[in-house]
Amino acid sequence: MSSTFIVGEFKNQTTGAVCTVIKLTPTNFRPGTECYVTDDAEYLEPDPTNPTRFMTSSGDVLVMAG
Repeated sequence: MSSTFIVGEFKNQTTGAVCTVIKLTPTNFRPGTECYVTDDAEYLEPDPTNPTRFMTSSGDVLVMAG
C-alpha cells in the first residue's frame, strides 16, 4: 500500500484545465520511487529544475494554479 499526498492545484498551460496533483509514495520508499499523478490518474513527470511544474505524457506543462 502506498501513501498519498496532495501537492496542490495545477493549471495545464495548453488547455487551461485545472487539476489536482497527487504524490504517491510506496511503503518501501527509496529515493526515486515516488510518482505523481493527476486526480484523473494521468501520470506526470516532475520538472527537475522547478518543483512547481510538471509535464504530462503528451508534453503539456502544468504550473501551480493561483
